[in-house]
Amino acid sequence: MPDDTALRIRVARDEATRAAGVDDLVGLAREGEVHARELALRGLGRIGGDTALATLLAATTDAEPRVATAAFAALGLAASLDESAPLGGKVTWPENLDHAQLVAVIEAVGRAATDQVGLLAQRTREPESVALALGRMGRRKLVLSQPARVWLVAMTKHAVRDVRYAATYALSREHQPAKDADVEAALTARILDPDPEIRATAIAGVTKRGVDLHAIPALEESLRDRDWRVAVEAARALAGEHGDDAGRALVAANLAVRWKQLAAGTPTEIQVITESLRTLLAHPPARPIALEHFERGDKVAPLAMHWLDHLGAIGRGALQATTFTQGELPDHLRVIALADVFTRGDDTFERSVMRYMLEHADPRVRAAGLGMLATANPRAIDRATAVTAIAAALGSNDVVIAATAVDAAGTLYDALGADPLRVQLDTALVARAAKEQDPELASGLYELIGKHVVIAGAEACRAGLAGHPVRARAAAGCLRALGQVVPTPSIGIATPPPVDFEAVINKVITWHVMTTAGELVIELRPDIAPWNVATIVALTKRGFYDGLELHRVVPNFVVQGGDPTMSGAGGPGFTTPAEPATSLDGPGFVEGGIGIADAGRDSGGSQWFAMHSRAPHLDGRYTYIGKIVSGQIAADSLLIGDKILKATVELKESRK
Repeated sequence: MPDDTALRIRVARDEATRAAGVDDLVGLAREGEVHARELALRGLGRIGGDTALATLLAATTDAEPRVATAAFAALGLAASLDESAPLGGKVTWPENLDHAQLVAVIEAVGRAATDQVGLLAQRTREPESVALALGRMGRRKLVLSQPARVWLVAMTKHAVRDVRYAATYALSREHQPAKDADVEAALTARILDPDPEIRATAIAGVTKRGVDLHAIPALEESLRDRDWRVAVEAARALAGEHGDDAGRALVAANLAVRWKQLAAGTPTEIQVITESLRTLLAHPPARPIALEHFERGDKVAPLAMHWLDHLGAIGRGALQATTFTQGELPDHLRVIALADVFTRGDDTFERSVMRYMLEHADPRVRAAGLGMLATANPRAIDRATAVTAIAAALGSNDVVIAATAVDAAGTLYDALGADPLRVQLDTALVARAAKEQDPELASGLYELIGKHVVIAGAEACRAGLAGHPVRARAAAGCLRALGQVVPTPSIGIATPPPVDFEAVINKVITWHVMTTAGELVIELRPDIAPWNVATIVALTKRGFYDGLELHRVVPNFVVQGGDPTMSGAGGPGFTTPAEPATSLDGPGFVEGGIGIADAGRDSGGSQWFAMHSRAPHLDGRYTYIGKIVSGQIAADSLLIGDKILKATVELKESRK
């Protein structure tokens, strides 16, 4: 292939400027050579807007299969980013597509259409892709048709592993599933599948459907599964909200087995142990049995042992301010577990701990206290006190406090109803919205104003229409929710991130992330996401990531870091454009996939995440930047509070 560096630079620059680049991309999409048209169409899908959608829809009927395929794929991206269905209820399927092209079109239909009949017509040629597409329809809150459900049940028995996984995934993700004995039996059977990812997905599916867990003897065996992801899902099922005393006793007893494996040098066992303990401790009657198998071990990593000590303290009821600070785990980490216990209605939680948190020097601890205030039982915490504290926090200059206050205000609004106290909250909300410039924070404020019909906030939302594209979209949504006239929506003109994206185009880039659990070696993909890869490269060279904690871990899902505030609310001081991928770009968010965290289109920054397991519903919505090529066990062993010791990056010329 000829050197396309100049073309990729042109397209990436157009994408980053959003509205300002649409006309150039439209011209390329209509008149360029095939490769240029493909890149331009992908760019238009990432930008969205009426002009882009019209161009994409027209290109779906192009005589060149590569162009038609690229147009469908781009419509899928636009739909995922905007939660829309531009392809509607009946799809005109292109002809003469090869395997990869048909897969991309099927993927797009799952993201951008409601046409299950047309989708099912492809089931013989591409069963895996059709099943995944039906699963993505579930994420979009579309109810599966009965023929689709019957076919998926049959596909759970398919000889090919990937087809079985796709069908199991689709049934597990079904929106508001009705009681269906055949589906339940199919998912239950997959708990014994030879593939661990299918086993874990099936367990999550039966749990979501509220299947009688006593009727699934395999779940007890799943607790002892050699794959930690399966054991995590089994613990959640048996000890969680759908579990019972007998199931929780099984989970508690299994801790002894997993503890031995951890002590014997299997670091991923910490995920099973901590998740089991958290789930058990969320049910106060189960705490004594959870602690029956609590042990200490010299071979366990210090942070892991600190977490276990802290969870043990919670289990013993050590929730008073005098004992809260005991132990080696820092306060900003210990409140994570305390918050989970508290939000589940634990009456043993002491006011003194709440007061200690709200007055803490660390904003992350204060933020956790604010979150607890919003969910507190009115008998335990005076509602007026909660409103006053959260209203004041909405005006904070600290981004962690302000961001938490927005979330807490949403919870508090739901609890207040028509209570006159909400006037104080309304006033603080509107005052912050009127001055907020940060796209993500402003979006949260506008969403609250619209959802809770704070009419006084209409002017603040209207002013947001002229701001950053992220703000503008949220502002338009706010005004519509308030019943206001909204001008023709504009995607807005954006300022590209202050990074040298040209330096990464057509380069081979390896990102080395040394953590306290080991090194992750990551292959970055500038061909898919040049702006976000360039941001990673620039920040890494500045030492931005060195010393930062991983602030989010969801076992059998993701580990996330890259926030300078180490709270989930921070970033590099600028936002990056959304650059999601399609199946034409690679496998996407499978185990080891690396993505950019965001709060909506074009709100990414420095935060990144690594996958523990496959999550097809993230594909096309979040920016995919690469994959782990070495160090998956380290990624799977990371806990909240583990650190990035040092990050470095290598750039080499492409072998093209």
